[in-house]
Amino acid sequence: MLLEISPKEFLDIAGVLATVIGFPLTIYSIIKANMNTRRSIDVQIITSLSIYFNEKWNDEWGPLMDNGDPLSELTSDAQRRSFYSLLNWIDWVGTLIRRGAFSDPTLMFETIGINMRHAILLSNDVLNDQGQNFWPGVFEVARRLGLTDKKGKICMDLADLSKIQGIMQSAR
Repeated sequence: MLLEISPKEFLDIAGVLATVIGFPLTIYSIIKANMNTRRSIDVQIITSLSIYFNEKWNDEWGPLMDNGDPLSELTSDAQRRSFYSLLNWIDWVGTLIRRGAFSDPTLMFETIGINMRHAILLSNDVLNDQGQNFWPGVFEVARRLGLTDKKGKICMDLADLSKIQGIMQSAR
């Protein structure tokens, strides 16, 4: 025997079912839209940062890195200032990453990671001497690039450095 329900009861049941099914779908749609918006914002921010970084790299930092001289061996004040300018920029980016400014910072590392890696390796002795408290953002970037040891120190891998220098030279 079929249940006999009035049209009003049928509409009440249909309304409850629509709410039970529709509410989670609405929440899911909002979450997905928020994730897509966040990714879009990340792409815009990283694109802007990459453009700025590449301008500075081509004009100032790249020629300095091409020499392959570690920061501790630079004798010119202008070169040291330029190198510290690069480290300050990397520190700022690392601080943004640590503070969660990007939902996924891997795009940053895919676009300019090799350059940041090169600079960190060439300055590892100075960075380790001054410490993580002085350069928290640089150490965050180094950690994410796999350049730190178990104690949190930046480790110098000469094979990695010479490979990076080879890539940098072939890109010019």
